[in-house]
Amino acid sequence: MIAVADTLQLLTNTKKPAKMAMSGIGVSSEVVDAYNEFKKEKSPIAFLIFKIHEGKSIIIDAKVMNSDVPTELESALSTGFSKLPIESDKYAVLRSKLLNSPPRYAAITVDYKTDTPQNKVALITWCGDNATVKERMLISSTKDTLVKKLEGANPHQASDQQELEYKEVCDSISKGKAKWN
Repeated sequence: MIAVADTLQLLTNTKKPAKMAMSGIGVSSEVVDAYNEFKKEKSPIAFLIFKIHEGKSIIIDAKVMNSDVPTELESALSTGFSKLPIESDKYAVLRSKLLNSPPRYAAITVDYKTDTPQNKVALITWCGDNATVKERMLISSTKDTLVKKLEGANPHQASDQQELEYKEVCDSISKGKAKWN
């Protein structure tokens, strides 16, 4: 027979801290600070890419500035990458970087139209076909914690090239309300 104290001990040990994902991976303060800087009106940051570092925390993998987008796009295009007509230059650069990377998270502002022009911050969880089972589990189990830490981020999951296309992301973020003429 289990004593009341033992039952209470079992119950309290099963709860996970609110600040960490089920995987035990936390979000570094630098990620939150950079994201808050990125969200500011007229921010010089085009987009942010985050990664899981040593299975312990989410850190910044890349901070691409608006001023670097033309050079980054030219570099991507020189490798055979194709920019899609519907996407902005900064989104094309982000897509080129994610397509060639292991699982990552990325924050970028997307613009689309409903009855009026809209823009929202998309938090893309990228986990391509080449990811290992462990990488898939870590990125998936940590996503909700990151979404909670990054206020105003609208999550979108992408695991292949089509799900990473600008139209797909905007349709997901707008909950199907984006209009394409």
